[in-house]
Amino acid sequence: MIAGLSGRAGKGGAFTRHSGERRQSSGRSRLSGRTMRKERRLKTASSFPRRPAGAAFVGVLVLIVGMAGLCCPLSARADPPTETQKPAPEGAPAAEELARAVASFFADLRSMKARFVEIDAKGTRREGVFLWERPGRFRFSYTDGTPLLIVSDGRQVSLVDEQAGTVSRWPVSQTALAPLLGKKPDPQRLKQAIRAIHPGPIPRLFWVEVADPAHPDRGSALLLFAREGSALSWLGWRVPDGQGGVIEVRLFDTQKNVAIAASAWRFKDPRRAMRRKRRGM
Repeated sequence: MIAGLSGRAGKGGAFTRHSGERRQSSGRSRLSGRTMRKERRLKTASSFPRRPAGAAFVGVLVLIVGMAGLCCPLSARADPPTETQKPAPEGAPAAEELARAVASFFADLRSMKARFVEIDAKGTRREGVFLWERPGRFRFSYTDGTPLLIVSDGRQVSLVDEQAGTVSRWPVSQTALAPLLGKKPDPQRLKQAIRAIHPGPIPRLFWVEVADPAHPDRGSALLLFAREGSALSWLGWRVPDGQGGVIEVRLFDTQKNVAIAASAWRFKDPRRAMRRKRRGM
């Protein structure tokens, strides 16, 4: 028997001497029960694996920044590789001519499908499938087990972290390359989005620095093109990773103006499955 207490055990196992103490003890017990349940929920939630925030941010930069410019308002740019900083060879097309050709390329581009290989500043290699369609729709899905997915439905860009069970969103209109994504591409506006032309490592390759002229604070990206006669091929891009490094993405097996199913611009929200899993534990 506990010293100073007598009588029978009240609700919650506390011994009381009269009904007032019993009610007070009962209230404390209910509060303690709610606290314990809350702690169990927090413990359960924290038991799910979480990817480091930095890793998810790299995914944003690689995918959102890579295709649609800097969705996050970063005043950054990716410079061409140092080995490309050399004078254009004699007889090479003038920058003005190349700018017109690039503007025409995007004006004629309605949709696109390609494999992509991404290499970050640490040399880590990832790969997947890239889909793109006007107006402003694109999808990056990894095929190497990376649990990230990027989908734009034409209005907003969604970064889906399937492992963490989170979804982050940005308006597609706030991207650096908004002029390239519109429903009715204007070649003149596309040309205004081209800041500069830089020579590539060999004469037929060149870099195009692009940004939204109305929002230069949203940063820029470098697109790599190959020229064969009057035809252009989009080979990839370089973007800053937000940490002082650069991420390169290369495109392979590119198909232009192909039919893409509407389901490509939708995704299964992992937050619902995560909530069900938490309730079941």
